[in-house]
Amino acid sequence: MSIEQIEPAGQPGNYALRGKTSLPDKTQLSVSAIRNFDPGTLAGDGESEATQFVILDRQFAQVENGTWQTALNLWQVAPDGRYRENWQLDRPIPPAGASPSSTITFLVALEPSAFSRSVDRRAVATLDEPGNTLLSFTSSGEPYLQVSQAIAVALPTGQAQVGQLTLEPPKDPWAGRSNLNAAADFDQPPTLPFEEKDNLPLPQSNMLN
Repeated sequence: MSIEQIEPAGQPGNYALRGKTSLPDKTQLSVSAIRNFDPGTLAGDGESEATQFVILDRQFAQVENGTWQTALNLWQVAPDGRYRENWQLDRPIPPAGASPSSTITFLVALEPSAFSRSVDRRAVATLDEPGNTLLSFTSSGEPYLQVSQAIAVALPTGQAQVGQLTLEPPKDPWAGRSNLNAAADFDQPPTLPFEEKDNLPLPQSNMLN
């Protein structure tokens, strides 16, 4: 499973992604765009180094003939017409001490719920070999596959054109998922959008630079 291309497409803030995989046709992959808040810049006693993040968009891609593709919308339109990321709409000024990363991580995953019916048992042994970065596990021990790529994406600028001023609701319940809350509690570890009970950090060893 790989990410072959990430490029701007269509409206401002839209990105088209495509990649390859050996998973069976019709397998559903989740594709997320994540903006981290750099560790060590958060308000508080300075002891917390947990990575904080916001999920800007999350869509599903279906495998066809060994390939997958989808599009993500990273920007939304504020009431005043300016382009913003979702966390900027919820909190126009970043929490004291928080500094958004200059990069966005695009994460493609075969989620735990789909793993058992999409991955041959014989392949699991190969995936679990030392040095293989595709296979990870949830806090409850469920396997899943993930691959990611981080690229530099600046914060939104500019104003939407007339006719683009309507904010659309998220396309699924996880769109815009964030571990930044209104109380600016930065002590919670990050979670990825599989199940709410899962605690899934983004390990550097599983990142593709």
